[in-house]
Amino acid sequence: MPFQGDKTTREEFVKSGSSAWTLPQGTATDDVNGESTIHDSEWEGYPLQQQVFHRIDLRLGNPFSDSNLSALLEAKIRSKGIQVPPCRLVKYLMAKNTLTRNVTGKRSWYWEWENAFRILWHHEEKWAEVEKAADIAEKSKLWQAALSRVEKHHPKNPSENYIQADVDAASQYDEGIYRPVPEGTIYVALDKNYQVLYLHFPEALQYIYQENVLPRIVQDICTYAYHEPPPSPDDKRHPRHDLYLKENPRFRPAVGACGVYHIGSWHSTGHPNGYVNLTHDTCGSEVDIVRLRLDLLKGAMGPLSHAAKMFMEIADPDMAQEYAKVFQHTPHAIATIKGEIFTLRAILVNVKTDSHVDSSDWEKGFAVMMPMGKFEGGSRSLIRVQTDANHLFRCPLLPS
Repeated sequence: MPFQGDKTTREEFVKSGSSAWTLPQGTATDDVNGESTIHDSEWEGYPLQQQVFHRIDLRLGNPFSDSNLSALLEAKIRSKGIQVPPCRLVKYLMAKNTLTRNVTGKRSWYWEWENAFRILWHHEEKWAEVEKAADIAEKSKLWQAALSRVEKHHPKNPSENYIQADVDAASQYDEGIYRPVPEGTIYVALDKNYQVLYLHFPEALQYIYQENVLPRIVQDICTYAYHEPPPSPDDKRHPRHDLYLKENPRFRPAVGACGVYHIGSWHSTGHPNGYVNLTHDTCGSEVDIVRLRLDLLKGAMGPLSHAAKMFMEIADPDMAQEYAKVFQHTPHAIATIKGEIFTLRAILVNVKTDSHVDSSDWEKGFAVMMPMGKFEGGSRSLIRVQTDANHLFRCPLLPS
């Protein structure tokens, strides 16, 4: 679908956005904590709000090391007395619960971890009693065998989403940390050197294409999901998926769709520096499904890739060029548009996503999120995420 911005070419849109969004302008006011300045102006009929964080510097190894706001958030978490249960105690409870049961499969072991972890999470008063029991149990050969099985199958870094949930709880609705952005506003967060941290453009697709393309995109995804149901998501970011489906029967297979597609290229599991392969969702299946997948890539994904690329070129043109180089050197890379720069895209269909922090992302690179459809029964990242909006995040700042 060609770019049809408001009487401008694609290049003019990128040039206009680069100069107008990344250089502060308009009325300036300091925020309540004094760490940032908020600039209010207008662009192409949209309210434009730019927030410059004077103590965040993307050039540093830790961009937030000089930020009092970051320190305030950490202090709030400590003031709550939040502590992560010792891994030893969690493993003891896992061993106790599986002593006389044969547990198989990665998902089943994750559930065993979560059951044990939840007993201790925010219940520090139970830790001493469990620790005494663990001291006694470790002297038993039977328990040693059970603990050995737990060590073999214990999930890697599974408590990250719980820790992040506490960070979210500490920051939400707190004066000086949480600050709502007016509805319908283009919002850009910048570091002290005017490097883009986060960019939000409401109704982005409608502006770019001068028509509401969302229904067609959603229909393409729904059609594909009907014929090729999405795989179940991993439990670390989407815990208790089976329970979620029981509570929401309209999303079950044969009735609805619920899961995550990963389309494009990535490294094989456990080989972060190894050969790049096409994902399982990208290849295989019957001939009719392959045709539908091509329709999905060229139909639904094309406009999304165009929009995401333009916003990356606005936010950081040098980084966009680096992404393009990686795409060009990626074997079997899947292009959805001419001049593609993204090697992988995830399509989340009706899934519940717990708060988490991604790992192994491009350092100070970008991720783009585009919500579509209706949302019910829960809050979304950054408290609320607007449908038909483009959200561009630096990878260290990526929310759930």
